[in-house]
Amino acid sequence: MDKIEDLEEIKTPLDTEQLKQDLEKSGVSLSEYANRIRIAPSKRVILQMPKDILLKHNALVFHKGSSLSSKQRRLVQERVAYGINSGTIKPEEVASEINKLNALIQGELIKQIKDE
Repeated sequence: MDKIEDLEEIKTPLDTEQLKQDLEKSGVSLSEYANRIRIAPSKRVILQMPKDILLKHNALVFHKGSSLSSKQRRLVQERVAYGINSGTIKPEEVASEINKLNALIQGELIKQIKDE
């Protein structure tokens, strides 16, 4: 296998399996290949987030309460959008996390108003 120009060309599980087989034939393990791909540490943090943490960060981004950089916030939103389009994330899950954060904020506001 020569060189992968654009990773977006890999679209199906069969293509992914073919890629794994080609890498094994060339003597390169998948983990070695992954280490060769240069990804900025700030992007790597977002790309390695599990789904539940990603959805929580997305809710914070939605409420403009995230401490992430602008590039990281954009990447979070892109990952969530990709997940929705590919079917790995349901819109109901996204809405649920946003609603949980809404309820938490509302609870804190009510608590602060009652304390004064």
